[in-house]
Amino acid sequence: MADEEKNGRPAGSAGETPGSQPGLQQSKGDSRAVARDEDLQPTWTDKDGNVHRKRILTGDRTTGKLHLGHYVGSLKNRVKLQTQYDTFVLMADVQALTTHWENPKILKESVREVALDYLAVGIDPYTGGVDDGTRTKIVIQSAVPAIAELTCLYGLFTPMSIILDNPTTKAEAQQYGFGASEENADVVLNEDDRQLYQELASKLHTEFPELGSELSPSDLVVIVGSLGSSGDVSLVHDLEGHGYADNAVAAVLHSARALRVVREQLISMKRSAGIRQMNYGFLGYPVSQAADITFVNAHLVPVGVDQVPHIELTRDIVQRFNRQYGKRRRILVEPQALVGKGGTLKGIDGNAKMSKSLGNAIYLSDSPDEMWQKIKPAPTDPQRVRRDDPGRPEVCNIFSYHQVFCGGNEAGISEDELGVATVEEVAVNCRGAKWGCVECKQQLHRKITALTEPMREKRSYWEQHPDDMIDILKLGTQRGIEEGEQTLQRVKDAMSVRYWD
Repeated sequence: MADEEKNGRPAGSAGETPGSQPGLQQSKGDSRAVARDEDLQPTWTDKDGNVHRKRILTGDRTTGKLHLGHYVGSLKNRVKLQTQYDTFVLMADVQALTTHWENPKILKESVREVALDYLAVGIDPYTGGVDDGTRTKIVIQSAVPAIAELTCLYGLFTPMSIILDNPTTKAEAQQYGFGASEENADVVLNEDDRQLYQELASKLHTEFPELGSELSPSDLVVIVGSLGSSGDVSLVHDLEGHGYADNAVAAVLHSARALRVVREQLISMKRSAGIRQMNYGFLGYPVSQAADITFVNAHLVPVGVDQVPHIELTRDIVQRFNRQYGKRRRILVEPQALVGKGGTLKGIDGNAKMSKSLGNAIYLSDSPDEMWQKIKPAPTDPQRVRRDDPGRPEVCNIFSYHQVFCGGNEAGISEDELGVATVEEVAVNCRGAKWGCVECKQQLHRKITALTEPMREKRSYWEQHPDDMIDILKLGTQRGIEEGEQTLQRVKDAMSVRYWD
């Protein structure tokens, strides 16, 4: 699912745009978990010859309003996919609490805001009656008991190693500040020793860039001091030859073997510190996500390439379950990642990703004036100081937005009808200094306003009909409860933990 920080900490979908678009950060990757063209057929046939739509699970953590990054990265394609597949959209409120547990009051309003955005962009919701797979079921995660039970059951046989080695979990732990060691923070060094340890930190960073540039001298003191009593005889002998007894840190600086050992211990120390700081929900998130995906036996999960490791982990859990309990039967569907060829939209300030926390987001619900107040001060080509200076569109973030929000990509934008420049004309006007950056931004503003105006109108309608929107959430969630209960019963039957009918 898309997250507010990266258009994805998903239980489903981030970066699902079909086709490569200029102005987006491109991703490359390959995995056995990634669906191939032949896997994208929208239907499947059961053993009795009945044809069914394949099922998609996607969604978002409910941490507030959605923005243009969500639209480009997932929502736009989600609206397209719902016409082909049986779609469940999960409002992941429990996942939101893994990083917002101290402020649960945001959930109720956030669920409302996200639901409004879904309906505004064109999600066609299930409204009751026979579910033929043609309408999208919007499901509130915390209201589906089966998800919590499946999370618990999957956790019983999921090794910690595959959770800790998940690269997405590592990246997210770093993003949220887990991993910094605190237990050695009170080590005191004199100035000479501090300089030596800073030299060691610099050397380690040069030799092993993966350690990062901010190495704690206090951690290094503890590690260096322990090397002399190491059980590695060869290491101890090497250090003694470099005068470890007289100057331990200098000896380490001159021992390639010791530097490698310090690297290994720093990595181990950081991982240990990170685990201790994580809450259980954050650490166990990948298992919870497996339950999010499998409670409806989803075939496909639209994600960005950076989220494929999560799908691989879900497949690992499913495969372990089917091998252990299936008895030659497939109890759970092995999901595949539906990876788009696009990427994430940069923030309006040019930062890597559009994000609420960075304050660089344009929300789908923003008024035209609010959008202009964010576009107007946005940075452009830093070398274009004066109005008559030739510009370089290839380095300008505003131009990258023109490439994304254009008639070629968006049916809601017609350059002729709006009286605005095409992407090619924008580039020519910029390079030839035929207009200034303000005019360029005004043209972009008109395009984005035209794209989002129908969304604001739909949003306004649902804001005036809140009871109808709540009914949609209730009905979609009820379908999720029904599907989840069926999956849970199959799982419990296979695990022999059902004791009566």
